Amino acid sequence: MCGICGGVRFDGGEVFAPGVLEAMVASLEHRGPDDAGIHREEGVALGFRRLEILDLSEHGRQPMANPDGTVRIVFNGEVYNHRELRRDLETRGYRYRGHSDTESILYRYEDRGTEVFCDLLGMFALAIWDQRRRRLILGRDRAGKKPLYIWEGGGRLLFASEMKALLADPEVSREIDPRALADYLTYGYVPAPRAIFEGIRKLPPATSLEVTRAGSTQRRYWSLSFEPAWDASDRKARNRAKKELEGRLEEAVEARLESDVPLGAFLSGGVDSSTVVALMARASDSPVRTASVGFGGGADDELPAAREFAKRVGAEASEMVVRPDALEALEKICWHFDEPFGDPSAVPTYYLCKMARRQVTVALSGDGGDEAFAGYRHYRFERIEDRLRRLLPGPFRGPSFGVLARLAPKWDWLPRVLRAKTLLTNLSLAPERALAHSADRLKFVGLASILRPELRESLGGYDPAEPVFRAFEKTRVPVDPVSRAQHLDMRLWLPEDILVKVDRASMAHSLEVRSPFLDHRLLEFAARCPSEWWLSGATSKALLREAALPWVGEETLRRGKQGFSPPIENWLRNELRPRIEDELLARGSRSARYLEIDRMRSLWKIHCSGQRDLCDLFWCLMVFETWHRTWIS
Repeated sequence: MCGICGGVRFDGGEVFAPGVLEAMVASLEHRGPDDAGIHREEGVALGFRRLEILDLSEHGRQPMANPDGTVRIVFNGEVYNHRELRRDLETRGYRYRGHSDTESILYRYEDRGTEVFCDLLGMFALAIWDQRRRRLILGRDRAGKKPLYIWEGGGRLLFASEMKALLADPEVSREIDPRALADYLTYGYVPAPRAIFEGIRKLPPATSLEVTRAGSTQRRYWSLSFEPAWDASDRKARNRAKKELEGRLEEAVEARLESDVPLGAFLSGGVDSSTVVALMARASDSPVRTASVGFGGGADDELPAAREFAKRVGAEASEMVVRPDALEALEKICWHFDEPFGDPSAVPTYYLCKMARRQVTVALSGDGGDEAFAGYRHYRFERIEDRLRRLLPGPFRGPSFGVLARLAPKWDWLPRVLRAKTLLTNLSLAPERALAHSADRLKFVGLASILRPELRESLGGYDPAEPVFRAFEKTRVPVDPVSRAQHLDMRLWLPEDILVKVDRASMAHSLEVRSPFLDHRLLEFAARCPSEWWLSGATSKALLREAALPWVGEETLRRGKQGFSPPIENWLRNELRPRIEDELLARGSRSARYLEIDRMRSLWKIHCSGQRDLCDLFWCLMVFETWHRTWIS
């Protein structure tokens, strides 16, 4: 894993002022502490930081050039089919100098041009400068594991793995984009292509960008289609699919075991990470090294289960307990994430990666399992809502359920089964609008009610549901409600929250994380299966559970889903309460420039009284306050 940066211009001027490219490269040192490289020529400049994983020799250094120096590449990630590509390219006359995956990408580009992205199996963000064609090619992997930020201005286009590298150029503004702030408060993250600062954007996953003197052309080279290939009631087809799933899981894990440095895995004790560890143990001659994090006891602590499973497969296990004082590292997390990021599981993920790095340089994870195999609880709710929605025609459903939703109280202290406000509201809405409502962290507070008037005016009627609607543009919207929700999670939640969290937290400690469940061949197979094979009644990941049973055992499969969130409710109401009241809600706080502090104080009193659970809101605001102090103030 590495960090890349650079820029291009076509008017004959210098791409960067003296020292700027060096500062950009230096800002990415945590992503690649082992080596650095810079290349400059007329109209282009490329920078690179290297974390050595494959081919530790000088032949793996970047920026890497083809033999005649007319094509150069900087590449962040891993391509797992590079050996197959090499065999094919060598038959076409290409001569290799080393054995890195970077060299295979370089020659594949020479052979196939911009179609190179369709041939890559793995995770990547890369830039290729083609001197002969005078063009810069940028691209990201299908799932969006590896990030790429872009800025344009003054006849230049700049790019970098992290936004902090772009900010090393003094011409890049730190003016907050009001719409990005609205997105952050709504979702807890800023969805692509928008970034928190004006003028900066993210290249979306599965997308390439070609930049020439004439302009730029962006295209999506891959999309996941949720169209069942089999009848859900066909038992023989289901049995064949189970066998195919077993083979694809083994294939995906084994493909990610190649490394010239120590390798291990994250282990929570749940079905996803346990499946990965079990398959690693079957494919390895030595014990798997695992890393696990807990929160010092309680019903949600996963350490006991992780410890037991590690013993069962003979793993060398490492553990860490994250306690409230660990949140003193919030400033470091805000620096590494660049943008405000409101998912509290970033805290344990940060420490999990820190601990894992003491033992290994590469770790496999179970990320993507919930999205691919319908593991989230809200998929059950989507199916229930769809059935209820079909009982009443649209012209009557909207007004009827809308009135009931407005009358229903929002009592968070009641048992979940008695909380009907979200359900009734969703039933009054069209499916895509209902998905946006479910994802909205402020749905019962109201974004407009907490913004200062001038910020509301600057939004100009912007609807924060736009990222949800954009996820369904230029694609065939799945009819099945579970598949529809999976599609949205694959386009929004997974790349913008889960994968951002893992990339930044791991790269903060120079750790590479590989995700077998995000193998695009496995994702395509899962999307072809009827949703009933994944979500069978109240059983999530049903087909995965059947396939994994011989590997992980019944005890692991019986465990309920616990997630990876710290006890944030207790932290906010107890240890962190002074921090909220003395910093965030002070008249001179950074947040007071954008938010109505009196309204926030009122909401805080409601939260502390136990009337409403506003943990998500106040955690997001505390992160924003810390982020603002780090990057603006």
